[in-house]
Amino acid sequence: MLNKETQDLIALKVQADRAYYNSDQVIMSDAEYDSIKEKLRSTLLDPQDVMTVGMLPEAGLTTVTHKTPMLSLRVDRNRDEKGAIDFDARVSKAIGKIAIGKRHYVLEHKADGMAVCLRYINGILSQASTRGDGINGEDITANILLVKSIPKTIDVYRYGNDIELCGEIVCFKTDFTAYNIDCLRQDKSVAASQRSLAVRLIRTRNLTDEVVKYLEKLNFYLYTVPDNEGIIGKQCFHSDRLKFSEFSNLIVSTGDSIEALNDQINFMLRHKPSQQIDCDGLVLKVDHTNAQKALGSTAEYPNWAVVFKYPAVSDASKILDVEYNVGRTGVISATAILSPVSLRGSVVERVNLAYGSNTFDNLGLGIGMEVDICLAGDVIPKIHGVRSRPSGSYKRYTYPTNCHCCGAPLARSKGIGLVYCNNGFDCDEKALSILKYFVSKKGLNIKGLSDSGVELLFNRSDVRTYVDFFNLSLSLLTGLFGQKNGTTIYDSIQEAKECTPQSLLSALSIPSLSATLADYSDQSIFATGKINCFKGLKEFLTCFKNGSPLPFFTKINYNRIKMFLSEPNVTAALEELAEVSDSNLPPLLPFNGKTFLLVGDFEFSTKEELEEVLTLAGGIVIEGTPSIGQHITYIVHGVRTRPSLLKYLKNNYKDSIILAENTKEADLFEAFGITVPEDWE
Repeated sequence: MLNKETQDLIALKVQADRAYYNSDQVIMSDAEYDSIKEKLRSTLLDPQDVMTVGMLPEAGLTTVTHKTPMLSLRVDRNRDEKGAIDFDARVSKAIGKIAIGKRHYVLEHKADGMAVCLRYINGILSQASTRGDGINGEDITANILLVKSIPKTIDVYRYGNDIELCGEIVCFKTDFTAYNIDCLRQDKSVAASQRSLAVRLIRTRNLTDEVVKYLEKLNFYLYTVPDNEGIIGKQCFHSDRLKFSEFSNLIVSTGDSIEALNDQINFMLRHKPSQQIDCDGLVLKVDHTNAQKALGSTAEYPNWAVVFKYPAVSDASKILDVEYNVGRTGVISATAILSPVSLRGSVVERVNLAYGSNTFDNLGLGIGMEVDICLAGDVIPKIHGVRSRPSGSYKRYTYPTNCHCCGAPLARSKGIGLVYCNNGFDCDEKALSILKYFVSKKGLNIKGLSDSGVELLFNRSDVRTYVDFFNLSLSLLTGLFGQKNGTTIYDSIQEAKECTPQSLLSALSIPSLSATLADYSDQSIFATGKINCFKGLKEFLTCFKNGSPLPFFTKINYNRIKMFLSEPNVTAALEELAEVSDSNLPPLLPFNGKTFLLVGDFEFSTKEELEEVLTLAGGIVIEGTPSIGQHITYIVHGVRTRPSLLKYLKNNYKDSIILAENTKEADLFEAFGITVPEDWE
């Protein structure tokens, strides 16, 4: 009969396994999990009862039995920097009498991804499965076939007729970031780590276009090639089998000097290399396959390999308080105030709880609670888990139901449970965030006006909505910010009146609009050069007011924008901005920003006549000989232009549009007042 402490440890491990492998969640640190396993190992008479590795196959999914068990790896607990030397001593003691020559070793990165098994029959990828519990896994063939880095066929002569290749599926850091950005735009649950994203993509049965896009970008790294009748399977060294295959591998180095390898391991553990893939340690393996067989394995892990984990960049801290703030899109974010803790030379006292309200509530954070602080991506501090809770009752934090700034009721979205304040410009904190973004570099880029400057104008009530920036006088700005900086701000605001419709609309902090504009900037109501920015805003508002169909908006984005426009004073603020007088603006001309080069002899008009018309239409006519590589939008040549000159222009200005005087492209000029003879083709 197991005592209560052991039962509790088993329950904790099972809970952590299910959360990590089946639910894509981390509920405890690696150190805490390893500590539980060690305690169970020393307590149970038959530890393998609870030492099954990997994820349990989900109900309803096809189960695959591995030809050879996929084992876990033993983690080195030595802290005196002699782990590799001690491992070599154990190997020497176990196989010292076996005549295999020198004890060769291979050092590999340990990728923190998803272990999978690929089975090739007659050279064709016939089945793929997860590691599962080491004996049985899930059939993931349909998803694996979409991963471009995995060959769908291999050479039978090299690998044999039936072989299982084991390796790690990983996600690159750039793809992980891009995926989470897409999720936030669509109000979906983000991936907690690169590993969790790989698991999510490989195990999903909902193969949408978006899932397929990121599935294709996953990467596979081979770490095991078993004995087989192919020429690769007959290699005596494990490292040679990996190197001779067409699959990527994670080999760091090989050698027979255990002292040199020990020094290399210790150096790398102190200076973790920066990589696109997420690695959580180094694996030292006996390289000779005969020696591996002689050493054998336990029910849990092989005796011929050991893992050296990178030190966890984490430490304990206590929660002192939780603060809330409103972002420009209305999202309420929470920040935990912590007792100071040093991580990699930086003192961390605040952690952004950017999880959404669902995860936030599940953590059950409260004053006095001891939590584990780590650096996500080795940079951003986050709460990794709860170490201990205060005894007795404690104040537990949950997301508020009303805005802490304006008191308005908050709305909670589906998915990860983002909480919004939808009180528009009536919420001072949200309004200030909107206005700061409006004039920032990502907005209208008003030079000289910092966040503190916007706060000053806002607190003085000089600026409360968008349009107020355009009504600021030069005397007011120079009085507040000095003659030079005030003039810079004023001039930059006047220049902003000539921005494109896309720039203005993107600066307004309208949810989901920036991404839509980036993808559909050529749509008529957004097209640069067809309408000025204020008329573009007016047409945009008219579309939503009349319920006009906008096919390039998704339903989610359309509804978000519509909700934003329904907030107090938002539509009124936008309509005021749309009415900004543009009487002092230059006329919107068809060739604004376009450059022209006129070459050759013209038959139906002179260069001077064309130059005058193009200039009046906003074009810039280049005088003299342009430099090679200079950007030229249109090159217009007369009918009697030398062929050698035309050839030179086509070869050196490949991005330019070359128009002949007597071609149908002349319609372009005719539309803007250039007389074209009727007999032109």
